[in-house]
Amino acid sequence: MMPDSLSIPWGNNEDIRSTSTQFHATDSEILLEQNFKILRDTNWRWLNQSIEYTFNAKGFRCNFDFDDDFDFSNYIVVLGCSHVTGVGSPMEETVTEQLSKITKYPVINMGVPGASNSLIFQNLVWILSRKYKPKKIVVIWTSLYRDTIYTQKMKRIQINATRKDNYSLERKEFSNYISDEYITDYLERVSLSHYEMVSHMNNIDVYAFNFFNTSSYLDLANKNLEPIFLNKFSLGREEFDLHWQERQSTATKAFSGEIKLDTFLDSWFGRDLTNLDPNLKLVDKLFAHFGPLTNNWIANFITSKVM
Repeated sequence: MMPDSLSIPWGNNEDIRSTSTQFHATDSEILLEQNFKILRDTNWRWLNQSIEYTFNAKGFRCNFDFDDDFDFSNYIVVLGCSHVTGVGSPMEETVTEQLSKITKYPVINMGVPGASNSLIFQNLVWILSRKYKPKKIVVIWTSLYRDTIYTQKMKRIQINATRKDNYSLERKEFSNYISDEYITDYLERVSLSHYEMVSHMNNIDVYAFNFFNTSSYLDLANKNLEPIFLNKFSLGREEFDLHWQERQSTATKAFSGEIKLDTFLDSWFGRDLTNLDPNLKLVDKLFAHFGPLTNNWIANFITSKVM
């Protein structure tokens, strides 16, 4: 049992741990203005409808606080990254809220925007060390190439070794701090070790899922790990492949004019559209945090496996 004074979970990235804000992480006011210019001729609801993000004292998107002595026994707890937090989605459309509606149990959202698999695992260790353990614990793994570092003041910084944006160091800068081997092979092995450990926890009602599509594993630095990730740790990957293909097909129809663009955006995506092409033609570049339809699919798939 960990000492009660040790509080490992660290949710929201903002310095103020308890906050209510309209814009959060990549779902920013600047991004919304850019999308407005691109989508000004549509009836996309997020051009006018706002989202309020409310975080508890530990920085999680939860409308109540929980301390070391909190009774989790009637709750389902979901851990993950920004897809669990629900960046770009209102509270009622997040995976956790939809999971609650389906299962009829209260669900606690312990998603951390930009989280690495190591941070998710640390939060799992914390929740397992509580006196009153949750009814079910759901782990939704994130990118293999993220890591968490801490400054001298214990301020958490998330690093993504595969992307260049305002919230992570690009690969070149990353390698100035840590060796190339760490960026690729080491981080893959770290994720593999976490996958392996959690895969044996079903007997204590811990269930892990991996909603990456297959292509995410075809460029592993350590090719010896590819069949292990693909074959041993599917965890929903194969089913999500089919869902992803349907999403891409629907996207193609939306951009070709076969279905209304705003209808597609409302059903598949939340407000956070990170790579909209100004000409609305490059479908392959379209990516966003999941919206209500995908969140609902994930919630139903999880329910079918854990309840």
